[in-house]
Amino acid sequence: EVGALAASMQPKFSGNIGVVLGSGGPGATHLMNGLYDAREDGVPMLAIIGTRPQKELNLDGFQELSQNPIYSDVSEYNVRVAYAEQLPKIIDRAIREAITKGGIATIEVPVDFGWEEIDNASWYSSANGYRKPNKPPIDEKDIDKAVSLLEDAKRPVIYAGIGTRGHGEDVIALAEKLKAPVAVTGKNYDTFDFDYEGHIGSTWRVGWKSANEIIEEADTILFAGSDFPFAESTGVFEGKKFIQIDIDASRLGKRRSVDAAILGDAAEAIRKITEKIEQKDESSWYRACLANNRNWREYMNRLEVKKEGDLQAYQIFNAVNRYANENAIYSIDVGNVTQNSVRHLHLTPKNLWRTSPKFATMGCGLPGALAAKLEFPDRQTWNLSGDGGFGMVMQDVVTFVQHKLPSIHVVFSNMMFGFIKREQEETNEHLYF
Repeated sequence: EVGALAASMQPKFSGNIGVVLGSGGPGATHLMNGLYDAREDGVPMLAIIGTRPQKELNLDGFQELSQNPIYSDVSEYNVRVAYAEQLPKIIDRAIREAITKGGIATIEVPVDFGWEEIDNASWYSSANGYRKPNKPPIDEKDIDKAVSLLEDAKRPVIYAGIGTRGHGEDVIALAEKLKAPVAVTGKNYDTFDFDYEGHIGSTWRVGWKSANEIIEEADTILFAGSDFPFAESTGVFEGKKFIQIDIDASRLGKRRSVDAAILGDAAEAIRKITEKIEQKDESSWYRACLANNRNWREYMNRLEVKKEGDLQAYQIFNAVNRYANENAIYSIDVGNVTQNSVRHLHLTPKNLWRTSPKFATMGCGLPGALAAKLEFPDRQTWNLSGDGGFGMVMQDVVTFVQHKLPSIHVVFSNMMFGFIKREQEETNEHLYF
């Protein structure tokens, strides 16, 4: 399971395909958590799983499972290798499928194939033929419609999703011209400098108080390269003009009806909007948003620098901020530590911050740090985990030691599944205690 979670986190940090190997039976089924995490985040991953020798298949042997159907839901490509000479060709195709479709390719290999001799001349690699798909051209009429809505808006907010990753300056340029606060999705947190005054953090529970209040009062949302999975259940965008930018046509209108839709790269679309939109004057509402945000930031800071009473997580994050390298990498587990890191880690675009944002599987922090350190051996790497998530995977601390991978592991202990407990206390639904 740790290997699969590390392979899922690897492409989140590096952009390269993750690869995991598992033996047959339970060795294969233990991979499922990592595979579903990769699928939900749309990152490429190759899973190579074993099975009984070819002559022993379908005899209900030791640890034998009908594995192909098990992986049919999670995989974009899912096959059993029929004969040894086929293996290189199948792996080559599996990598193409995973990278092109941004998903999982699963290959089942009978164990005896590992001893077969394969002639190098019998196969080839297609790697030199790979090309990144072209981004869809943006329709200028869609840009014009978005510009018209934004110019009419009295209380606009930019909701910057992962589609804007690496293009924070473009988003800020539009925000400054539009005089709009910038909310972010959690997994796009490291695109913006924490100190930018218009950065109001994320929304809902893993977010900032100021962001939730500002989004509620907004009359127009520019939803750029995002997929907020709580939109329907919370109704957070209802009653507002909704402009959506996405590179995937199937996602336009996915979370709510749109008043303007732009198919294309989010950063490119934002630049086009910025070029066409008129410079706005600073409104009283925008000034109130910044004041609200300053108030929330001051509150977070008071928690971080508190010097009396019991030690709390906030003061630990303050220490991390003080001692971390400026380009430090953070692998964040799921739970209260996710919420606290979004609020109290002072990141810049020099950092990398990754977690399991949609599948939200606990136990991803340590495997993510393992993957990050292997990808970036010269960068300081942190694993920030709760006691629940760390307890699921802590045995692989020895892997860091065995492979001489220096890293820093901070474990926050509250002796409970705190994030879930608080949610159930707030909603008074499905209480487990």
